[in-house]
Amino acid sequence: MKNIRLRRLLLVFALVLVGVQFVRTSFGTFSVVDGVSMYPTFHPNDIVQARISYTAAERGDIVIVAGEHGEQMIKRIVGLPGETLTVYRGFVYINHQRLYEPYLPKYTYTFKSNERDERADVWQLASDEYFVLGDNRPQSTDSRHYGPVARRQIQRVVNSPANALRPGFCEIMLSDTGQVVPGKYGHHSSGRNRPPNHLPGLNAKS
Repeated sequence: MKNIRLRRLLLVFALVLVGVQFVRTSFGTFSVVDGVSMYPTFHPNDIVQARISYTAAERGDIVIVAGEHGEQMIKRIVGLPGETLTVYRGFVYINHQRLYEPYLPKYTYTFKSNERDERADVWQLASDEYFVLGDNRPQSTDSRHYGPVARRQIQRVVNSPANALRPGFCEIMLSDTGQVVPGKYGHHSSGRNRPPNHLPGLNAKS
C-alpha cells in the first residue's frame, strides 16, 4: 500500500514538473526590471515576460543575457553573428551602413565612453556572437564595455507587441577611410536584412 502511495506521489510530482516546464516554455517567465539601462522602453520595476527561443535571435530583439558572474541583464540585440559593428560619432554602423533605431529617444547618441573622442570603435563579431546595447545609451553598461556576448549567454527573449518598433538601415555609409558618406537620411530598410558584408573594414577587435 505504501509503495502505491509513493508511486502516486512521484507521478504527481513528475506531472507538476512537466506542467511547470510546459508553462515556462510556452508562456515564458516573468522578471522585474532593475535599473534604467533600457529606459524609456522599460522603467525600473517594470515586469517583463520572457520566453526561451529555439530560433536564432534577430536584430532588435530584447533579450535576457547572463553575465560572467551569473547576473542577468536586459539588453537589445544590435549586431548579429559575423557582422562588423562600428560606433562612430554617436551612431552605430553595421558593415559600414548606419543603423536606424526608431525606439531611441530623440537626440540619443551612441558613444563608447566619451563623446569628445570621435575615434571609431570597431568589433568583428564571431559566428556565435551578438552585440547588445541598452536603449538608454548614456547610462547603460553593455557590449561597448564588456564586448560581444556569446549565443549561450542569451537566456530568453522578451515578449514584445507585434507593432513594436524595429531597427532598420539608413542610406548613410561609413567609408573604409572613416568618412561618412551622406545619403537620403531617414530612408531605411528593415533591420531583418543585413547590409552587404564585403566592404573593407577598419581595424576591428573581437
